[in-house]
Amino acid sequence: MTTSTSVATSDLPSQLLVMIRRRSEAAESLLHTLCHLSIEGESQLFVVGGLIRDLLLGEPTVETALLDIDLAIDGDPAPLHAALSQAANVRATIHGRFGTASVTLPDGAHIDLARTRSERYSSPGALPIVTPAPVEVDLRRRDFTINAAALALSGARAGQLIDPHGAVRDLQRRSVRTLHPASFRDDPTRLIRAARYTSRIGGAIDRRTSSDARRDREYLAVLSAERFGDAWRLLLNEPDAGPALALARRLRIPQSREPRWVVPKKALRASETAEQFWASMGLLSSESDIADWLPTFVGMNRQERIALEAGTQLRQIRR
Repeated sequence: MTTSTSVATSDLPSQLLVMIRRRSEAAESLLHTLCHLSIEGESQLFVVGGLIRDLLLGEPTVETALLDIDLAIDGDPAPLHAALSQAANVRATIHGRFGTASVTLPDGAHIDLARTRSERYSSPGALPIVTPAPVEVDLRRRDFTINAAALALSGARAGQLIDPHGAVRDLQRRSVRTLHPASFRDDPTRLIRAARYTSRIGGAIDRRTSSDARRDREYLAVLSAERFGDAWRLLLNEPDAGPALALARRLRIPQSREPRWVVPKKALRASETAEQFWASMGLLSSESDIADWLPTFVGMNRQERIALEAGTQLRQIRR
């Protein structure tokens, strides 16, 4: 069992800034401003999520992709929300229910800022009920241990890596592990994320986590089409979606969403882009009317529908 510790990592902040500067000088400048504001407000600012995961791996996974920074603040986020809007010269998108704000900078870099919080779920797949909480509690609500570490940028712990759940250890093992047995029940989209992250780090799903996934994949059916579609679209847009799709297929994610939706093996080899995947589904599916019912269940956008229909039309022509 991993104990809750704060590991002093004096070099991580400088490595982080180099990583950010290489991809967005505007984001680096804004990060300095946000740190200054958090110090003035006597709050603590943390970088969390995928950027810390990539930093700890020492091998940023998508160096050419647009930068995406997740920040968490233990304190009043309002002054920082204003700074986000000013930096992008647009009003930040604020979600008062969750204490979050997001903004996209002119160079495309995206920044999310959220108040550290706890979450509880009234039912499987429901949106969480949130309350402010310290960063250690905030990390406990994360999807996987590899994403449950935070780097403090300000306050008494500035420069420290907060890793209460063994993110460093699991990254070294290339192991994807949930933080508690009810994780997939709380948020079934984590099943899709498990496939994404396992493929991205070239690892494997922890045995207990895999067992929980098989037990709780039925809850994928309770998600709204929009939430499922957003999560599946992220998987298809991975730089190398093939391995993630193969793992999602082994986890029976498609059939758990809709029993008629079966992904043929050949579709995995013809899916370099999201449009190719949907076209191959239309071409290779044994369900001749797939274009009539699948879009409703998986929250397809217009381009995805067109690709699926094109695949079904090609199948008819070939026959």
